[in-house]
Amino acid sequence: MKRILLAVTGLSPQVITETLYAMHIKQQHVDEIHIITTTEGKKRAKLGLLTDRHLSKLLADYNMPAVTFDEQYIHCIDSEGISIDDALTAEDHDAVADYITRKVRELTSDANSVITASIAGGRKTMTFYLGYAMSLFGRQCDSLSHVLISEGYENLHDFYYPTRHSKTLINSRTDQVLDAKEAIVTLINIPFVRMRKEMPEHLLNNPDVDFTATVKNLNMQRENIKITLYVSKNQIDVNGNVCQLTPNDMAMYCWFAASIYEYSTGLQNPQKMTEQQALIYSEDYLSWAVKTGCDNKVFEGLGVTYKEDFVIAPDQYTLKAMDNKKFESRTTVNKRLKVHYGNYLAELIGIHKLTPNGIKNKRFGIMLAGQQIEFNYEAS
Repeated sequence: MKRILLAVTGLSPQVITETLYAMHIKQQHVDEIHIITTTEGKKRAKLGLLTDRHLSKLLADYNMPAVTFDEQYIHCIDSEGISIDDALTAEDHDAVADYITRKVRELTSDANSVITASIAGGRKTMTFYLGYAMSLFGRQCDSLSHVLISEGYENLHDFYYPTRHSKTLINSRTDQVLDAKEAIVTLINIPFVRMRKEMPEHLLNNPDVDFTATVKNLNMQRENIKITLYVSKNQIDVNGNVCQLTPNDMAMYCWFAASIYEYSTGLQNPQKMTEQQALIYSEDYLSWAVKTGCDNKVFEGLGVTYKEDFVIAPDQYTLKAMDNKKFESRTTVNKRLKVHYGNYLAELIGIHKLTPNGIKNKRFGIMLAGQQIEFNYEAS
């Protein structure tokens, strides 16, 4: 398992060596370092960590294992392909938010890695966005950290970590003479809320995901839910977020949704019904299959040879009773909803058991009130 240190830095790349040192003290090994910064921050990181060799000196002083890090691991925030010098404008802040979000999504998508994200450096907005991105995409194995430096050593240009041997430092702000060996650097673990399981798969798998859209998607899940079913288009619109379904899945979803919209009761498993009741289910379901444009196989499965004949004269057919296998196909709808909307929202709008455990005649439907559901029959 590859252990990655991910950090945001500004003009002080010292936070990298300070964090590595503090992790070493706690016997936490790092295999690879990634830095997110601005163009000026990249110059400082390259100079301090690579050209002046403060990183390699730390590794040598404490006999630490080799760490993968060079200039290509210093990621410069860009806006529309142009690297930014500093986060001074609203546009810059949007670029920072989106870039950090995408980088965190990318690194956490590797199942063979563990991330320690450090918010010890960089501008306050950069640390905020890194912490927030970790909440959005961070896994159970990932962590968020900060380092505390003993008084007088913070922001000292020549201090990178507590050295093994005495090294004189001058604090120009206070004229204080300090010894780098005496500095105390403490790693602080920061608990954070993990929302990854609530994230829709299309955001988890989208390399171009942006911060605003991600937050909007999660906020939508906590708003009052309103569903519009565009029947002929096979689309579900949840608070403005549209999911495209297959005709078969749309017919199934509309059937269950209508049972809530019209009667607020849901549908009973046909295994527990008389044949006559199950036949009514078949007719009701096929009426939705007509509206959503299901192919002939759906109709054949319930005893209709030709879909067109059923459309003209549904009462003339001897249908097959709805069986449990067909009824259970609601689970394929739920899977599609989970992919598009994420676990949390899919749980709210999916087709689920409505009755408590222990009730003999279980009923299934959507856990919304009828007034939260709207049917739209406009032609596509």
